[in-house]
Amino acid sequence: MMVAREAFFNAILHGEPSQISAQLSFTPESLRIEISDDGKGFDLDSVSSGHFGLQGIRERVNKLGGSLELVSRPQRGTRICVTLPRPGILR
Repeated sequence: MMVAREAFFNAILHGEPSQISAQLSFTPESLRIEISDDGKGFDLDSVSSGHFGLQGIRERVNKLGGSLELVSRPQRGTRICVTLPRPGILR
């Protein structure tokens, strides 16, 4: 999944974490992936639209009809949670 790869890449490149974790879960209706790190984090209000990693994640999730939750605080790490509808073939 490109979204997960981008989230890991962003964490490693910008967050300087000592740990990154991923959780994958699903229901008959949706697939959910949560990626968390214990890195530097950032202030969400100060992030401009020029951050292409986050922008790419948002665009991919929107194209797939999903939702994105992003939580980050300086010195407290970052958590990205993506929920996507499951394709009809998996239902």
